[in-house]
Amino acid sequence: RRPQILQSSLLAWRTMSAAKRRPATNGGDAGIGNNASKKSKGSLDVSKNDPLVRLSRSEPVNFDPSSANLLQDMLDYLPMQTFLLDLFRKKAVHISARSDESRSESVQNIVEKYMFNLDIRQVLAETSSDNVFVWLAPQPGGNQTKQTIQSIELQDPDAAYALHQSGHATYCRASPELEQTLVSSLLRDVGLGCGQYDPTGEKLTVMGRGEVEVFAASRAGHVTDWHTDFQENFTIQLSGQKRWTIKQGLATHPLRGCTPHYRSPDAVEGQLKSARLSAPQFEFSQPNERNSFGNEATVLLKPGDCFYFPAGLWHKVETVEEGVSINVSLMATNFATLFCQSLQHLLLKYDGWREAIVNNDGCISAVDRLQNLMTTLPNILGHLEENGGARAILPPALLRPPQFQVVGKGADGDGRNNSADEASDQGEGVIDETESMEENEEDGADDKSSGSSEGSDDNDVVDCETFDVPEEAKEMISSKGGSFVKNPLATLLRMTDITKYYNEAEDVDDNLYVLNVNYAGNEVMESSVRTILKAGDEDSVSKKILDQCCTLEEKGEDHAKLDGVEALPALLWYGYFIPKREV
Repeated sequence: RRPQILQSSLLAWRTMSAAKRRPATNGGDAGIGNNASKKSKGSLDVSKNDPLVRLSRSEPVNFDPSSANLLQDMLDYLPMQTFLLDLFRKKAVHISARSDESRSESVQNIVEKYMFNLDIRQVLAETSSDNVFVWLAPQPGGNQTKQTIQSIELQDPDAAYALHQSGHATYCRASPELEQTLVSSLLRDVGLGCGQYDPTGEKLTVMGRGEVEVFAASRAGHVTDWHTDFQENFTIQLSGQKRWTIKQGLATHPLRGCTPHYRSPDAVEGQLKSARLSAPQFEFSQPNERNSFGNEATVLLKPGDCFYFPAGLWHKVETVEEGVSINVSLMATNFATLFCQSLQHLLLKYDGWREAIVNNDGCISAVDRLQNLMTTLPNILGHLEENGGARAILPPALLRPPQFQVVGKGADGDGRNNSADEASDQGEGVIDETESMEENEEDGADDKSSGSSEGSDDNDVVDCETFDVPEEAKEMISSKGGSFVKNPLATLLRMTDITKYYNEAEDVDDNLYVLNVNYAGNEVMESSVRTILKAGDEDSVSKKILDQCCTLEEKGEDHAKLDGVEALPALLWYGYFIPKREV
């Protein structure tokens, strides 16, 4: 059953500025199922049991992956705020084109500029993946009840193309330009990982990740059977048609997918352990009462259609007409990982917590030692709360998406994001789930800090004399009482302390300082924020304050009496100082 209401009901939810509004057309059966009602201005109330919201595009749009309004272009007249508050990570959303003409127009830019006019041979040759997966067509007469995927992995794109021409489906990542542009745009728009993204995949602490998969089916009838993913997914149908059947899953914010459609018995235990953290009754099986709930829904994707489906949603996909689709899979570090890595940084400041674990019968008890150390946790956490709390972990620089630049395949950091170098062939919208998102924080925020696509080499220097915070973000570093606290997760080093031992004969600028924030939560000591600060001349305020900060750190003394902090907004933006909270 697919209940629907007229599109006119959606007009009341428009909250976009007049410049961004599109005129809606009347009539037709477009809209959202009658299970969806207006809850408040800009808000929806969707039935718990229905997994899907349906929209029909009001007018043609030519998707531009580099657009500053990509997500809004995809959502058409549904306000982004409504999507993010009521649907994102909760319900699937299908936005359909209205005519064959508008369908081809919607994807023209992607097809011509990024997808080589759907020349599959070239798509396979230009993939960001090391390998191409070929999903083998099932043998006639086989068991059609449980259609598990059989696949082969090929390094040679020509061999993969030959199998594609023989009736088998191919799966690979999109070209670096398309993948990185779409991932960076959508991470920014939805805010996953605070919009942070490292296209090289080299940074451990980056909070956002993603990839774009290309599915090319050379015949009708290919089926990817029931499974769930752990990513947030946006699919765009470029050609052909696919029928999706969906149902809501019980595992919320899943750490792993559930892949009964894929022949991998070794994956079952890990997937069950993960799912049962939030759903103790979860069963590794196709959808049933122990792993899913609510109604099934069916979506037919045609060229130009967009389809968002959240992590944990059960889905089954059948190729109705041969063609090509792309899927943007987005992931982010979870709060548990971010906090635990930050806590580890704090604990490692203490001798006891740095001790190697020792247990000898009748001599040293590891249990007793750990129990004693655990009694120190309230004081450690209390100190963090008094000195910035969550803002010490997420300083302003991490909350602003970095400037983005495409990293080409074959360059330094070859445009791969490690999650998909060994891309899984588990099904539609799936990334290799053996690499969890717990590895990722952010290694910087804007173009001046590590974590941007330009990296964190020594040429990215922040001049403290000229640095200013963007006007719209100044409230983030303001303090009503005018007082600030030193971030317990931050440290400031003189550049000369780093370079003088090996560069005694060279002139080293003694006005340079290196600021690192939150780095001891991973084995390689990679910072969530690392930036190089440049002070003014010897008599400047910036030089005096930076030198005082370094001296106070070296002596282990309190920064509370340090004056003039507000004169150096860079120290506030990158998280060395935190505005003191009003109690």
